[in-house]
Amino acid sequence: MPELKKLRSQRWLANNDFRSFNHRSRIMQMGYDRKDWEGKPLIAILNS
Repeated sequence: MPELKKLRSQRWLANNDFRSFNHRSRIMQMGYDRKDWEGKPLIAILNS
C-alpha cells in the first residue's frame, strides 16, 4: 500500500509546537473533540 501524503490539516494540528497548540485550542473551543479531526482532512468554507 502506498504511503499517504501528509494532509495540510495534519501539518497544522499534529506538530508539537505553540502554533499547532493554538490551532487545536481553537478547534476544541468550537466544540470538536480530537477524534473528530485526527487522521481526517479538515475542510472549512469561509465567506467574506
